[in-house]
Amino acid sequence: MNKQQYLIIIIFILQLVIINYQINARNLIDEIESGPAEDMDPEAPIPILKEEKRQKRDKKKNRKDNTDRNGKQKQSLIDWSMSLTESDYNASDWRYKFRSSSISDYFDQYLIRLSKIFLNNNAIVNFAMIGACDGKTDPTIKYRFLKYPHWRAVFVEPMTINIRDLNIYITENGAANRSHIIQAAVTEKCEDPYILVERPLYEEKDPDTPHWLRRQIGAIVPKGRTTPRSKDWIVEKVECLTPSDVLKSWATSAVVSKKPSKSNNRVTKRRPHVLKIDVEGHDFQVLTGFISPSTPRNELPLLVEFEAKSIAEKFPLAKELLESRGYIVSNFGQDGFAMLKGSEISSFTKQVNEKPSSTVSEINIPDADMYT
Repeated sequence: MNKQQYLIIIIFILQLVIINYQINARNLIDEIESGPAEDMDPEAPIPILKEEKRQKRDKKKNRKDNTDRNGKQKQSLIDWSMSLTESDYNASDWRYKFRSSSISDYFDQYLIRLSKIFLNNNAIVNFAMIGACDGKTDPTIKYRFLKYPHWRAVFVEPMTINIRDLNIYITENGAANRSHIIQAAVTEKCEDPYILVERPLYEEKDPDTPHWLRRQIGAIVPKGRTTPRSKDWIVEKVECLTPSDVLKSWATSAVVSKKPSKSNNRVTKRRPHVLKIDVEGHDFQVLTGFISPSTPRNELPLLVEFEAKSIAEKFPLAKELLESRGYIVSNFGQDGFAMLKGSEISSFTKQVNEKPSSTVSEINIPDADMYT
């Protein structure tokens, strides 16, 4: 056998080695991509490599999703603030602007406008209602929240029968996956973890009584009393929550968000763009809890409706507080309406954008719901 024949044999063997190496490499790649065999040792390195790869991919995707989400929310806030003009800041002219003397109409008209702006940006409107009752007669729930899929909501209601029917109503209307329902009483400051509330027994004793009497009459029991005011009333013991507690619970709700809002092991709060309060005479305490001097600007609701008549003598105090935080407030009436000035929104977003040493993730993640 001459040298040329030896060379041909060596080249042939090398080709076989290369082909075998390529086959083994392809098999290894296929195993990593398809996952381990059923009888494979769970401690083997291949699935570990796959899990690390998946975790890195998911982390990158979540980072991108957070950036995209916050970008849409922030742009919606900017667009909303830019849409407001000086004519919107004259509460006395609202009756001419909307051709109505109903303060609830003013709230609803601005609510529709805000909702359209967020929808155009593919963003989410956050709606918080304190004192949601069973949801069936509230126009904002019935005609706005249930009709607008880009809305998310937290509903707080103390009475057990109302909570039961609210859950049914929301579920039957296909909105359970974007609702967070809490049974509790909300007040500015909780001195005890639980609080007593009371309601009449019309539901049990006279079901033909009008809905507002059966379901919408109730109150927090005054301190020092633990029994019903009469034999026709019932007392319930429910959890006491502050507005801050409500927003934290909402932010960590798996129903509303697949990924709870957290930063540096600190739970953030979900900002309510629309806040509605209807708590039978306790509106002032709830309102001041949401709009207190210590409430960060990025947590202030954009639109607020409350029962002005029920707080009566405290309305001037409520108006003074709201105006000090940058709100335009309606004149006194059955209802109260307040709207955060666009300058208060745009100045805050501008400050965030001008942070010189912050990256996108540093701006959005520490206050993940700053814009949401």
